[in-house]
Amino acid sequence: MAKVQTNPDQTPGLFSAMVQDFLKYIVTTKGQSEKTKKAYKDAFRLLGIYMFEVHKVSFENITFSIMTVDRIETFMNWLSTDSRKCSAKTVNNRLAAIRSFAKYAVNHNLEAASRFQYNLSKVENKRLTDTEEWSYFTTQEVMILFDLPKHNTITGRRDTTLLPFMFATAARSQEVCDLKVCDVEFLTDGRAKIHIVGKGRKKRTVTICEDVTFSLKRYMKYRNILDSPDAYIFNTQRKTKMSVDCIEDIFKKYVDIAKKEYPDLFNFKSYSPHSMRHATGVSMVEAEVPLPVIKMFFGHSCISTTEIYAKITQPHLDQKIMEWNKSFWSTITEDSSALNASDDDSSSDDKGIPAFLK
Repeated sequence: MAKVQTNPDQTPGLFSAMVQDFLKYIVTTKGQSEKTKKAYKDAFRLLGIYMFEVHKVSFENITFSIMTVDRIETFMNWLSTDSRKCSAKTVNNRLAAIRSFAKYAVNHNLEAASRFQYNLSKVENKRLTDTEEWSYFTTQEVMILFDLPKHNTITGRRDTTLLPFMFATAARSQEVCDLKVCDVEFLTDGRAKIHIVGKGRKKRTVTICEDVTFSLKRYMKYRNILDSPDAYIFNTQRKTKMSVDCIEDIFKKYVDIAKKEYPDLFNFKSYSPHSMRHATGVSMVEAEVPLPVIKMFFGHSCISTTEIYAKITQPHLDQKIMEWNKSFWSTITEDSSALNASDDDSSSDDKGIPAFLK
């Protein structure tokens, strides 16, 4: 008896095989970094866990046809549940990874993936709250955090350097983890240039002030790595290279302490290491650093991303405008003819996950 031919979008194993090819493609052909590949892999690993836990379907048995609009939206809601506790921003990042795969899949097998891509187009991103997207530390809160690490411990010495360094450079967590001694250039005037490789392997150089430079150099001397160009600057007690998870734990530790000691401050519901980067942006806007300069300093791709800091600091900007108004109009005499006119004018076990996603 002849085998019944199924539609390509109903073929078991095809979805899994194309995901595996896609993860190779983004690195070898598209030139994306291993960090990007890991983020995409995490998205599909979570999708596999969801399909196994909720629908009892292993990753190898996922087909394009079963990825309906309802199922994709349910997956997004599952990511937001108490067990996963993913923020709206994280959920949207997972969805973006799957959309990127759908585009690849359509280009390689239109018949199998076209409906899948169409379904994804019907799914809306999770709405971001101001807290999730833009929590940041005020200047007073930044100074409090700087003073919390204990200088007489190994981790305290590190954190005393780490926190001001992250504020001074506006570096992302992964960028900090990747920094090596060879990426630091000490200048004769007491400052230092930090050469950072950011998202998409984009390179930028930022210069830090004398105080932060002094702290950094002192810490590197303490670790005895000044003459070791390939040594990572920040480490842990067990590993020579710090992880993003470690930095997240450090911030959680000090924010928790700060919230208890200063109950009237630290009013955002949650903070992350990225909150320090936001704090730098807010501080620079309030210091009237031009947005194009901040854009280059932060390594933003477009200035619209940088402009959010101007929105955050609206009360400060309103105050500046008020001061400007007062200064300007005070120079206008009371008898000005124009003025005196009469008219007013925010993990799991195996669960069916293939090895390439682990």
